[in-house]
Amino acid sequence: MERTLKHSEQGYKNLVAVASILDALSPNGYHYEVEDTYLDFGQNWMWTTITRDDSWGGCQVLCPRDWKLVVLATNADELLDAVKSIISDKYFGDK
Repeated sequence: MERTLKHSEQGYKNLVAVASILDALSPNGYHYEVEDTYLDFGQNWMWTTITRDDSWGGCQVLCPRDWKLVVLATNADELLDAVKSIISDKYFGDK
């Protein structure tokens, strides 16, 4: 279930790794980082996710499906599959 993660958790480390990959691959020079933000403001539900700063301001990068792919990944191949899913999404705005 989507939630905030401790820095010592493997899921957090996976998010950091994916954020670094997205930084390196960004054709627009966007910066990606991992932070706690609202998943649902009305329910006061926070999660640890990847965000991006761009010319429009900050935005969340992951949908819950991609978040689970990243957080639950157990090896490099699964992380790379998650990155492919993220950047191939029609709503990913860094193309």
